[in-house]
Amino acid sequence: MAQKGSVNREAVDKLPPQTIIGLHAENVMRIGLVDLKPDATGAIVIGGQNEAGKSSLINSIMFALGGASSMPERPVREGRKESVVELHTQSLNIRRLIKPDGSTRVEVTGKDGLGLGTGQAVLDCLFTDLTFDPLAFLRMKPAEQVEALRSMTGLDFTALESKRAELYEKRRLANADHDRVKARLASIPEFPKDTPAAEQSMSALAAEVEKAQQLHSLRADILRKAGELRNGLVRFLPACIELAGAKIKLPDADIVPALDKMAQALPMGPDPDKARAALASAEATNRHVRNKLEAAKLKEEADKLERQSKNLTYEIDEIDAEKDKRTKAATLPVDGLAFDNARLLYKGLPFEQASYAVKLKVSFSMAMAMNPKLRICLIRDGAMLDDKNRAALIEMAKEAKAQVWLEIVGEKGATVIMEDGAVKAGR
Repeated sequence: MAQKGSVNREAVDKLPPQTIIGLHAENVMRIGLVDLKPDATGAIVIGGQNEAGKSSLINSIMFALGGASSMPERPVREGRKESVVELHTQSLNIRRLIKPDGSTRVEVTGKDGLGLGTGQAVLDCLFTDLTFDPLAFLRMKPAEQVEALRSMTGLDFTALESKRAELYEKRRLANADHDRVKARLASIPEFPKDTPAAEQSMSALAAEVEKAQQLHSLRADILRKAGELRNGLVRFLPACIELAGAKIKLPDADIVPALDKMAQALPMGPDPDKARAALASAEATNRHVRNKLEAAKLKEEADKLERQSKNLTYEIDEIDAEKDKRTKAATLPVDGLAFDNARLLYKGLPFEQASYAVKLKVSFSMAMAMNPKLRICLIRDGAMLDDKNRAALIEMAKEAKAQVWLEIVGEKGATVIMEDGAVKAGR
């Protein structure tokens, strides 16, 4: 709550716990005039019919303490020029004047001449919103309850939460990358265990295939030409000898066998089919090599991302451990109460699963813990409490030496009954 003006904080901090021991209200909403001297502790149960002024009585206390920020559109009784609220506590006199437009002026003086500072600034040091309605804690969302508890215990995890959120996002991205890399790794075809570490040279094998094909073609041409020559000799050599007569001597007996021998002696060279098979085998092996290298690269990347995720998890766990350490060291209003990042826990279970009696105890204890100086509670929806929970709340107020102003409908159990904007006669 924002403070306006100056305040003697040292003097305020020295104040003992305060409750209301005197209340004077004039022309506040439906109230005409009310003067009360309530018990300093316990419950003031305000009863009466609807529109009798019960809420106006609760509001008069809230207006006196909260000032302009707590004013409705029409805080002054219809037809009156101003309203006045005076509260007296064990150490303070509070007097507030309120105009119909909601403008207000307050004086806060300490008894025995105690100098505290400017009125509203002093009041702002004494209460929080839970003073006005401790059951508001039960209506908060889980995250808001956690924030209220942190505020009460001084556990400001803002920096830790920011760092944790940053680490969590980094881990999320690392895990997403890890899953993506693992999916790519799983899609790589299997390869033999004995796959070499490097690819073979395809250009050298291609050159071998080309050389084998050239030699094969050249040998075939030679054999074809030699066969044509042999056939020609066999066919035409006798006729040549006959025409020439005995005068020409040709070694016909040696020529044909010599040609056959020479043709058979031609080198075979490399087998083109084998060379082509070797090339195809090398291409398959190289595919395995590429798959092996890609798999090794992806595995290294996946391992790196896994290590990164584990390190980030370790850092997140350290932050959670630090928060847990601080939380356990903090003084919480109720035994068994704790909280994590998003919600309250009671004895290890979510707070929303606790019984209403437990919730009521926690809410009241929160109000007391957050308002050690001004120990009053204003509860408008007292009608929502059954007899058992109402009795429990009153007992808690007595034990805490606090004061509960509780609004109900009807007169049963009421200590103050409102009627036509005033305390009912005879009460």
